[in-house]
Order: sequence, then structure tokens, then C-alpha cells
Amino acid sequence: MISAHEIRKKIALVSAGKLSLNAFEDWFVPNSWNVHKSGSEDAIDLVSTIHVMLSERDDRLLNKSELRNRLLSLLQPETVTLSVLEVPQIVSSFGSSAPATLLSVAAQS
Repeated sequence: MISAHEIRKKIALVSAGKLSLNAFEDWFVPNSWNVHKSGSEDAIDLVSTIHVMLSERDDRLLNKSELRNRLLSLLQPETVTLSVLEVPQIVSSFGSSAPATLLSVAAQS
């Protein structure tokens, strides 16, 4: 079953000039056929996005260079923001009264 990591590795080969766009597409199309069975939302979203790009290229809405640039944009890392929140001190007769710290995580693409 195809994974998002595997797809990004192939795109990285395209970026490095070690795999042509045609070779990528020849690999991608048959390998992405049943991605919905993988259960990986990341892989499903990535495959869907690439299928749209390939369709736009087929419809001549994207040229080869634009397709390549859009594929390479899928390699950009996601930004994750962490915020440290102070929680008021809780005093109980069963344990310590040390302050607790919570992390708030927000993913941004």
C-alpha cells in the first residue's frame, strides 16, 4: 500500500533530477489506485491533490514546469506551533501543590 512518505520520497527524486515527471506519473498512477484502503488521511489527501494536478496538466491548465513546481511544493515542511500554558496551582491533601504545565499544539500548513 502506498504511503505519504513513499510519495514524498519519489517527489524528492523528481526534485533532485533523478526521476522524470513521466516516470513519477508511471509509478504514481497504478500505486495510488487503492490508497483509500490504507486508512492514512495524509496519504489519501496527498494522492487526491496529485490527481488534481495531473488532471489540470491533462486539461492544459498546468504546463510541465508548473506541474513540477506544484509537486515540489508538497515537500515543504509543515509548521507546528507549541504554546506553553501555565495552569493555576492545585492544592490537595493527597499530593503536592506544584504548578502544572500544559502544551497547546496547533498545526499549520
